[in-house]
Amino acid sequence: MRIIDKIYLEYPFKGSRRLRDDVRARHGIRVNRKRIIRLMRLSGITALRITTLKIYRN
Repeated sequence: MRIIDKIYLEYPFKGSRRLRDDVRARHGIRVNRKRIIRLMRLSGITALRITTLKIYRN
């Protein structure tokens, strides 16, 4: 969980998939994405969106 917190502080816009990839690349730890999601929920981490979503209605 400390590794995820450290990466999140550097890059708060990364989601579970990109956090998983960073944990694998930086530390060589193979982690399932579901585990990353569970740890993110435990620590209250959510990915920040860079752009706003635009809703187009027909």
